[in-house]
Amino acid sequence: MNPIWNQSRPPLGDQSEKKDRLTAFFNASAEAVKLQALTLPASLLGGHEVLLARDDRLHPMIAGNKWWKLKHVLIESAARGVHTIKSFGGAYSNHLLALAGAGYLFGFRTIGVLRGQEPRALNPVLRQASAWGMEFEPVSRIRYRELTQGEHAIKEPAMDDGCLILPEGGAGPLALKGIKEMVGRIQAPYQLLCTPVGTGTTLTGMILGAASDSSVMGFSALKGAQFIEKKVGDLLAEAQTPHARWQMAHAYHFGGYARRSQELDAFCSHLSCQLGNSIDWVYTGKMLYGLNDLMLRQALPEGRTVVAWMTGNACQPGGSLAVGDY
Repeated sequence: MNPIWNQSRPPLGDQSEKKDRLTAFFNASAEAVKLQALTLPASLLGGHEVLLARDDRLHPMIAGNKWWKLKHVLIESAARGVHTIKSFGGAYSNHLLALAGAGYLFGFRTIGVLRGQEPRALNPVLRQASAWGMEFEPVSRIRYRELTQGEHAIKEPAMDDGCLILPEGGAGPLALKGIKEMVGRIQAPYQLLCTPVGTGTTLTGMILGAASDSSVMGFSALKGAQFIEKKVGDLLAEAQTPHARWQMAHAYHFGGYARRSQELDAFCSHLSCQLGNSIDWVYTGKMLYGLNDLMLRQALPEGRTVVAWMTGNACQPGGSLAVGDY
C-alpha cells in the first residue's frame, strides 16, 4: 500500500481546536480550481475543448467532490460537539472512504452502513476505510433501499445524541453549499459541466452553482438510475430553479454500480498513462468514456468548452486503490 495512505494521525485537541483545524484545512482550497486540458487527437474531441477539474488532487484522503460535500458538515459537526458520523454507501463508496479519512484526521468516530452483506475479503476501498477506523453495519439490499429511498428514508442530516446521521452520499443543504462553492471557483469560461453521478448530490449542487449561460450533464454510474433524475428535479424545484439546463446520461454504467468491462479498463489505462495518475473506473472513468463517446458521435453542440470534474478516490482498473499524483 502506498505510504501516503498511512499518514500520521495529528493531535486531536479539544472541540474548539478541532473546529479551527478543520477551518484551516478547508481554507486551502480557496483558490481557483486547477484545470488540465485533455489532450486527445482532434478527431476524438470533435471540435470541443475538454478541461479536467483536478480537485482529485486536493488531498490524498479527502478528495474531489467529497472535499466539498463534507467541508461544512465537518466544520458544523465540530462546532456542535458531534463525536460520531454515520452514513450509507456501497462496497466501493468514495463517500464512505472520504468520511473514514476525515474521521481519522479530525477525531470523529465513523460508521458506514453497507449495502448488502459485508464481503468476507474486504475490497481495497473498505480495507482502507477500516484501517482509518470506520466501523461497518451491513444491511440487506432491501433494507438499504428502505433506508435510502423508501417512504421513511433518511433524506436530511439528523442528530441523535451526539451522532450525526448523513444520508447516502452525504446529501443535505451543507453538502449543496459546498458543491456550489466548488463550481464557483471556475474562472475560465465554459458551456458544459460534466460530473459522475452516484446519488445526485454533486449534480444538484453543480446545477445550482453553474454559470447562467451553461448546462450540466451527469453520467450515471448506476443502472436504472432514473429515480435519481427525479430526485434532482425535486431538489431543484425546492430551490426554485426548476428550469435549469441539465440532463443525465444513462448509457455508460457498464452493467451497474462498480461493474466494468475490458473496454472500460483499457480506456482508463490509456487516460491514466496520459494524465500521469490512475483514473477511478467506478465513477470518473465512466463519465470520461461517456463524454468521449458523445464527442465521437457528434452528439454535443459544436465548439464547446467542457469542464469535467475529477471526483477522486476509488480504484484502479486492476482493483488497487488509486492514490493519484499529489
